[in-house]
Amino acid sequence: MISVIIPTYKSPEMLDLCLESAIKGQSEKNQIIVVVDGYYDLNRKVLDKWENDINILNLEENVGLCKGTNLGVYNASSDEILIVNDDNVFPENWDKKLKYWNQLITPNQIEPLPSMFLQFDINNLGKDYKELDLDKFWEYEQSISQEQMDIAGSTLPIYMKKQDYLRIGGWDENYE
Repeated sequence: MISVIIPTYKSPEMLDLCLESAIKGQSEKNQIIVVVDGYYDLNRKVLDKWENDINILNLEENVGLCKGTNLGVYNASSDEILIVNDDNVFPENWDKKLKYWNQLITPNQIEPLPSMFLQFDINNLGKDYKELDLDKFWEYEQSISQEQMDIAGSTLPIYMKKQDYLRIGGWDENYE
């Protein structure tokens, strides 16, 4: 099992797509922790929709991404964690793919526009939650998926051992 930590703030539509892809795309039941960093009422409809498949950590007030993420990790029950933004979309069998590597990785991303991360695959499958067709995304992802690793690294999502995250002290809560 993997504990997925998804900090969220004011993006209920993106969170809904993120949760749909995480839940429908998993090959086994994983712990999905949604860290609501303030604005619970704004996100309530989405949280209620997925309540049987997620754990909700309601911070009641905005404490910031770093502190919220740290609290999510502290509440993770698995030794393996995956930290994602609420606007990420999961590939099919994402958990199986991560367990294949069994080490610290930042999975590559498919983005609609060029990024500073040159390793990202650029393909406009939808620039927002209204445009993105999850089945088409999964079909495209399957067509480009490779079992290879490079040293480029990037940004979230990040998959690692909970113990390693705690050993380095988590994210610096002084960072805005």
